[in-house]
Amino acid sequence: MLTTQFQEYLIFKQNKVLESNIMLCTVLVFGTIITGLIRSPLRRQEAQNNVDILLENNSSVAVVSNTNSIGIE
Repeated sequence: MLTTQFQEYLIFKQNKVLESNIMLCTVLVFGTIITGLIRSPLRRQEAQNNVDILLENNSSVAVVSNTNSIGIE
C-alpha cells in the first residue's frame, strides 16, 4: 500500500513518471529475488499444507488425484 501511495505522489504531485517507473521496477526485482531465495521444497510443502487445511475445513468430500488437481464430489 505504501508503494502505491508513494507512486501516486510521485506521478500526480511531483510529475516524476520516470522515477516512479524506476522505483516500481526496483520493487519488482527485489520481490523476484526474495521469491527466488525460498527453497523449492518449502514452497511445495506450504502449498500442500494449505490444501490439507482447506480440505479439512470444507464440508463437502474432496478427491485429490496424483496429478495434483482437486475435484469436489
